Amino acid sequence: MRRSLLLVVAVGASGCAPQPEADTGTAAGLGAFGLRTTPTVEIGVTDGPFELQFHKATSARRLADGRIVVADGDSKQLRWFDAEGRYLHHVGRNGEGPGEFRGVMHLIAWPGDTIAVLDPGLLRLSLFDLDGGFVRSQTETST
Repeated sequence: MRRSLLLVVAVGASGCAPQPEADTGTAAGLGAFGLRTTPTVEIGVTDGPFELQFHKATSARRLADGRIVVADGDSKQLRWFDAEGRYLHHVGRNGEGPGEFRGVMHLIAWPGDTIAVLDPGLLRLSLFDLDGGFVRSQTETST
């Protein structure tokens, strides 16, 4: 199975709004939507340690302290990296228990010091603290 290289692109200082044509964002190295035209950090390898290989990397989030969390749908893990892209640790695995995942995971915006992970396979939203500690989950129920 071929693993993919994940490139994490940092948002430029101008935010995510499209840049006006007269703006000098392009001259400052920013492209459309205020994103940098070159990655600020690269995470992942094609061949190498398992924790650096991704298959079905679905989303990534840069934390306020610079660390990066990546959701990998194949391993059912959330992987933490430092600001330079060095692997720190992971949480999660395949399953249905607390902190486990069944489907492809999606990191979604959540207020405060929380990482929210949507797992469509379990119809569940799981919340983790910034270090990967499981906080709680909410399962979607039909009424």
